[in-house]
Amino acid sequence: MSADKQKMLSRITAAKAKEGPNCCINKRDYIEHNEKCDSLIDAVYCKMCGCKIKSLIPDDRFEESKTINGKIVIFQRLILAETSNYREILIEFDDGSAHVTCACNSCIAKMQSADLEEIYATDMDDWVGDEEKGRGPVDGVNWGTLAHRSPTRFKKISFKDRG
Repeated sequence: MSADKQKMLSRITAAKAKEGPNCCINKRDYIEHNEKCDSLIDAVYCKMCGCKIKSLIPDDRFEESKTINGKIVIFQRLILAETSNYREILIEFDDGSAHVTCACNSCIAKMQSADLEEIYATDMDDWVGDEEKGRGPVDGVNWGTLAHRSPTRFKKISFKDRG
C-alpha cells in the first residue's frame, strides 16, 4: 500500500475515533447500494444525522401498462432524486482545490469548519470502499492529492449556483 493511501487511512481512522452527536463517519453506509446490482444507488443519507436526502421515485414520463393474465400491471421507471432537504457545500482546501459534498439542510445550517475534516474523511472512506468493492478508481484523482489536502473552509451552494 502506498504511503499516500496509508496517510488517508490514518485520517479516516482518526475521524472514526471521534465521538459526539454530529459524528458522521460512523454512519459508513450513507449511500445505500442496490442489493441486486451494487453499482446502482437506491438512496443517499445525510452524513451527519442520517436522514434520507436522495430517494428513488417513480418517473411518470416512462410509465407503461400491460395486461397480464387479465390484470393491468403498471411498470414505472424509478429515478434517484433529491429530497427537499438535500443541500450541497463546497469544501475548500489548503492547496487551492475544492470538493462538493452533500448533507441535509438542517445539518448544513449548523455546520462549523471543525466538522469539515470528519465530513471529508467520510467521503474518503467511501472512496476506499468503492475501490475495495471493485467499483473502480476515484475519478482519476490520485490518493496523494486526496490524502494530503486539508479542509480550510466551506460555503453553501445555492440551487442557482449549481448550473
